[in-house]
Amino acid sequence: MVGLPASEVIWSVREGAAGGTVTSAGVYLAPPTAGTYHVDGTSVADASKVGTATVLVTAAGQAPGSGTGTGATPPAGGATQPAGSVSVLDYGAKGDGVTDDTQALRNAAATGKPLWFPTPSAHYLISGTVELQNSAYGQNRPEIRMAPGVQNGGTDTDNGNNSVMFLVRNYQGAGMVIDSLHLNGSWNGQPTGSYFDNPPQWSHGLRIMGPSRNVTVQNCWIENTCGDNIALTWYQPASAPPDNIVIQNNKLVNPYRCTIALVGATNVMVRNNYHEKQTDFVTVIDLELDPIGYQYDRNITFENNVMNAARQWGNPGALMLSNPGSNPTSGPVTITGTRGKWSTDLGVAIVPNSDNLVGYSGAWSGTSASNNAMDGNTAWSFVQ
Repeated sequence: MVGLPASEVIWSVREGAAGGTVTSAGVYLAPPTAGTYHVDGTSVADASKVGTATVLVTAAGQAPGSGTGTGATPPAGGATQPAGSVSVLDYGAKGDGVTDDTQALRNAAATGKPLWFPTPSAHYLISGTVELQNSAYGQNRPEIRMAPGVQNGGTDTDNGNNSVMFLVRNYQGAGMVIDSLHLNGSWNGQPTGSYFDNPPQWSHGLRIMGPSRNVTVQNCWIENTCGDNIALTWYQPASAPPDNIVIQNNKLVNPYRCTIALVGATNVMVRNNYHEKQTDFVTVIDLELDPIGYQYDRNITFENNVMNAARQWGNPGALMLSNPGSNPTSGPVTITGTRGKWSTDLGVAIVPNSDNLVGYSGAWSGTSASNNAMDGNTAWSFVQ
């Protein structure tokens, strides 16, 4: 709490004893388990004055962001409801796996307050997109599941706008955090059309659209999406791309398209995530710009990610940089500390020192790779 002596503050750790402790002098003592934790401080004199600090605890002797590629072990979600948030249960959500909770989640999100997803009896079932206005936190990583069939048919005529699970359209606040949620798109693994027209490709688990900025996605499990697990998109030339985005400590598995797609973005950090993709459509991580004359990806960093990837159609890199047409030059892009398993049989230009991980086409500047190793070791610690 800025401006207050420690003795005039009530300290607490949102995750309980598992998240560490705070001394009476205001000194945070980290727990033995690596992860992301939240320290709350409340003024003794005025309970309305509350401050929160987010702390990234890494393994002993390891500085944040300097890991060996094993990935920090995320906590299994918060234990208690964050101050100032609203519980989705208070807006009619059931979490019984039978009731359609779409409208209840939309009503809760419309308050503009952070959302709290308590541990459900089964899972939260949705049949359409929920647009987030603020942060969203889960207790013990609760599952939000798209109704079967929504991401397995239909067309792309609405660009997936009803089959995206969570949408961030225009967030301009100081910091949105999407933390400890399990998003399951329920894609059945089957394409529904020709190879290059398998709708709905834009059925993302999470879509962050420009000009949204200051968004962190962490400790989440996102799987079974017919589009991308996470997509950053920019299709408004008079606006701005998504900016200042952090994607860390997530388990991203079984998308039809990509675990992460960057269709125009700036200042993005992707670190300590597990990426698994056994389908061969598009690629695993794609910096995928369209030939429309204005998109670019700039200041993008990939750090200490783990790959478990099958060979991709057309032999792109498992991490592909694609800048076609008359777009501006993109970059810089830095890729370091990647390990795991991927195809090294590339049919495109290869970024040096990437161990055949990173392919590229089009105009890129300042791209570099280091300490990447296709070692076949896909072990990654994630609390399920």
